Amino acid sequence: MNAKPPGDNDAEGQKPGPFVDPDEPTRMVTPEMRPADASDSSRTSGATSGTATGTGTFGDLEKLADGPVQVLQEGDTLKERFVLEARLGTGGMGTVYKALDLRKQEAEDRNPYIAVKILNEDFRAHPESLRTLQRESKKAQSLAHPSIVTVYDFDRDGTSIYMTMEYLEGKPLDKITKSGGFKGLPLDQALEIIQDVGAALAFAHKQGIVHCDFKPGNIFITDTGPAKVIDFGIARAVKLGDDPQADATVFDAGSLGALTPAYASPEMLEDEEPDPRDDVYALACISYELISGRHPFGRMPATEARDNALVPKQPPELNRRQWKALAAGLAFDRGKRIADVETFVSELSAGGENRRALRLVAAVAGVAILAGGGFYFSTNETEEAASSGSGIVAQSDSGNETPGAASQPGTLAPAEVAPEPADPAPEASAEAVSPEPEVTVQGEADAAPEVTQEPERVQEALIPPVRFTAEDIDELVRRASCADIRHEIEGGSISVTGYSGSMAEINLLRDEIGNLSGVENTRFSVGLLDGALCAPLEVFTPYVRKNREENTGLTIRTRNEDGVYVENESLIVDMKLPGYESYVYVDYYSIDGGVLHILPNEAYPENLGSADLDVTLGEDDSVRSWTIAAPFGTELVVVLTSPEPLFGVQREEVEFASSYLPDLRARLDELARGADANRLSADIFFITTTPAR
Repeated sequence: MNAKPPGDNDAEGQKPGPFVDPDEPTRMVTPEMRPADASDSSRTSGATSGTATGTGTFGDLEKLADGPVQVLQEGDTLKERFVLEARLGTGGMGTVYKALDLRKQEAEDRNPYIAVKILNEDFRAHPESLRTLQRESKKAQSLAHPSIVTVYDFDRDGTSIYMTMEYLEGKPLDKITKSGGFKGLPLDQALEIIQDVGAALAFAHKQGIVHCDFKPGNIFITDTGPAKVIDFGIARAVKLGDDPQADATVFDAGSLGALTPAYASPEMLEDEEPDPRDDVYALACISYELISGRHPFGRMPATEARDNALVPKQPPELNRRQWKALAAGLAFDRGKRIADVETFVSELSAGGENRRALRLVAAVAGVAILAGGGFYFSTNETEEAASSGSGIVAQSDSGNETPGAASQPGTLAPAEVAPEPADPAPEASAEAVSPEPEVTVQGEADAAPEVTQEPERVQEALIPPVRFTAEDIDELVRRASCADIRHEIEGGSISVTGYSGSMAEINLLRDEIGNLSGVENTRFSVGLLDGALCAPLEVFTPYVRKNREENTGLTIRTRNEDGVYVENESLIVDMKLPGYESYVYVDYYSIDGGVLHILPNEAYPENLGSADLDVTLGEDDSVRSWTIAAPFGTELVVVLTSPEPLFGVQREEVEFASSYLPDLRARLDELARGADANRLSADIFFITTTPAR
């Protein structure tokens, strides 16, 4: 969002504020925003820049190499918030811990744990790589999908650089594929995993993001839900390391590059620009491995397999159409490879035993991307939930069967690939969490006979029908984190609207509401938020709920009732203040992680508003006004009222939300313990901005 300055002779630019005369129409405009100086990485241009992630990692990165080395271990705390409880694994980028989020614990969150990846010391010498990684992590935050691990934040504590992510229970796929005696999964179960991760890749490709390091170790098999893809947004093609056959990511902190030779396409190995077909090749390799129990080229890099004219054997489980699709996905020439993941998964699933009909791939078609945000819309609750469990039946990691001896890669015949050599112990998972669940080997034991029992018959007239209540829906809605969701009930029909930062939670809420007793139909229209808005929502949600439940009268809306604005269009905001005098704060949170303090600011430091006052911001563009500019997406406007001034000094008009919100939260907590706590209230409004056509 850009600010328009007043004319040189415009005396109205010196007005003390919108609350001087309640009888006069009020107006509010932003001060002119200054773009960040390229030489000063500690500043941000807020809504005018799309490079920040709102994590505060920018600033003095060059000094990291000179700072003392911080050796973190279990029991330490990052940012006075994340308690490192257990080390989950170590990889090329760093070490991952299971961590307790003290704020979630304080809020009695049902799942207070997250995963924290602490980057290794190599990054200290490469501040520019850190900035690039921060921008790439911002991309990962935008990938809200049931089969993509959620990335929350990228930040630092002293000289320790870390990423926070969704905490999962289960194990990485390579723990299954590398277990002793693994000979492949039953076809229907292999296809379930392929469909889950294929939907994730397809979703990312629609956002212009290629994974570039897709491998079994970056697929996580959860205990209760779909398979998930991890490490989006950090992998880039670079030259190979000294060991081209090592089944571990080759990662260089200086060039921020990552790839795994056994699953990288020939084009990636030859340093060509990333393309979605690179992920198709990797998915085809993994698919072959899941179905047959072995890598199609004995883990030989694609360039060597191509030069040796290797051709994998057709797995007997596949029909002709399925094999044609798998072979096309494994094509060494990008131009001959299947062009997109959807086509690959659809063709590979054709004629198989699995009948889910690309459940999650189909779910992608129900997501209309709105200018960097997303939108889920459904009017029929009969389809299968995209967040249901995968029901994987895999071989046990405790199996003691060893694979047969394998030929050396150089002895493979051109028309056939022999079984690959035994693999070394797999690298610890970055997202693995709990002890591995008990699994079943196909054919290990006969299924127990199904026992049926005739239900006891009762007189239906004696049992009154159970019907949902508004409280039932309120309880479900309150469980959603990073969300602002409302509902209306009319008979047996429920209308649900709002926004959420998680597609998985959107799907879960839709299914839970649809399954309530007495629900006849639902209209479900919930927008998908950028992850940068989750932190402010977490702070303001308690006060927004209080405002709505107590009907204080505080509201904020934009002149465009649908909340949609086009580039260069002026933004005008209307507010109704509550029925008591209060200090008023209006902020604009953008998807680049910045916060613009609209009121108060240097131009309008006075922000004490009288009861029931109507206030308009940005209407008179002869003073100053907002115009919509990049980055585009769904962003957040907040009004907060307080019985006292929040801060003793005027804050910078544009700053990182990650710097502002902790101070705001601490001050609100202090005021909430005071005698006038009932005058703390908030309302929010989302706008969606789009580029001009």
